[in-house]
Amino acid sequence: MTAKDKTKFEKLFETEVDDKEQEIDPEKELDWYALTVGWAIGKGIKPKDAHAFSCHIRYHTNLG
Repeated sequence: MTAKDKTKFEKLFETEVDDKEQEIDPEKELDWYALTVGWAIGKGIKPKDAHAFSCHIRYHTNLG
């Protein structure tokens, strides 16, 4: 995944998932790593890249 793609998907994740956190996980019980991996795969990201993207979201942003 290129840096440009990572930025694009990061912005998409923010608007499609992170901004809807209260709707998606009101009780704060979901595994957000797995949720992020599934979201990324659903967007067409290869599984290996989806795992890396999920780690990026979790450890290098304020999202997720």
